[in-house]
Amino acid sequence: MSSIDLDNAKQSELDTDPAFPTDLYDVTFGAPGFVLHYLLLLLLFILNYTVRQRARTRARLLQTRCYAHIKEENLQQYGFYGSKFGRGIKFLTFAFCSWIQISLVITILSNYNHVWVYSYLSPGQRGVTWDSYTRAFLLAWLGISVILFSARRFRQNLKTFYMLPCALTDATTVRIMVGVADEAGNLVQTDEVRKVQTNEAGDRLVSLNLLNYIFCPETAAFTAQPKGHGGVPECEAELTRIREAYAGDWALRAAEGPGLSPAAAKGALQGVQGRNEIEIEIPTILEGCQNEFYTIFYIYQFAAVLLAFFWDYVTVGLMQCALVLACGVIKVWTERQQRLELHAISMINELVWTKRSDKWRRLVCAELCVGDVVCLVNDGGDGKDEEE
Repeated sequence: MSSIDLDNAKQSELDTDPAFPTDLYDVTFGAPGFVLHYLLLLLLFILNYTVRQRARTRARLLQTRCYAHIKEENLQQYGFYGSKFGRGIKFLTFAFCSWIQISLVITILSNYNHVWVYSYLSPGQRGVTWDSYTRAFLLAWLGISVILFSARRFRQNLKTFYMLPCALTDATTVRIMVGVADEAGNLVQTDEVRKVQTNEAGDRLVSLNLLNYIFCPETAAFTAQPKGHGGVPECEAELTRIREAYAGDWALRAAEGPGLSPAAAKGALQGVQGRNEIEIEIPTILEGCQNEFYTIFYIYQFAAVLLAFFWDYVTVGLMQCALVLACGVIKVWTERQQRLELHAISMINELVWTKRSDKWRRLVCAELCVGDVVCLVNDGGDGKDEEE
């Protein structure tokens, strides 16, 4: 006799035993546990709606001070700073979503063991119906799937959703949107959220697309061309310093003269162009997996895997889960190796003859900046550099 026949025979004996409870309790969608979750979801919706309305009200009060549009650069930007109230609501929302995800696993395990863990059963009740497990699973499955799909779809908005708009002069975080024409003339839009940084000179800047967008006092915005447009008397000294340090007006004079001074070169390296190098971000394996699996494709795949697990197709679920995880990790590892190779290529530390303060000296190429006068040299084969 097989193990299945033994289990069936044992179950038949229990069903015919008068001392064994046979009633199955049916947990409907109106059960107290479900109602409690409905109320929590409603409360979180009200709190998140309050966060949204609070941000809109503040944006209306600030009017244009939290927003800037520079048409010449096809550049738009919004200023934000952190809010304790927003961070608190974000934590509560994340905790509720985590509990829904955990409840999925609990429901699947409860269904396997035929043990209902969400409420107390009276002594006369043997357990709950299979439909009860299905209702608990489907509500959590649908809820977390909708939340994850929505979070992925509106991920850019969520980065600043729990922050408060503020004037760009006080912003700690900037959402910046810029359009750059590619080689074919097509406009490529970039929409990113960046932390505001401060360089050694005390200038506030935002890095995007290999450029440092410097905060200009006159335009009250972060710009790649920090020049005055009409001039504001109280800002003239600051604007003059920015023009001299970052705008490149000194490039022609430097080429015809003694070259850049060390101070001017230092200011240029901290300015719009930054260092003469390409920065390639190399995420860790964990960060790469987070970015890879947090996509619509993988959210759909994991949702399908959970369905297989609940309906007792454990082998199918494990096989699907293993394939999805393996493919994702291999892709992350491959892309990381490619980035490491690109990073090695970009880190060229060759020495270049450069004219600084009317003297020729050899500098690392990463320290070159716009306005430097450089000299091409020819290696004569004896290991000594000769100027052309």
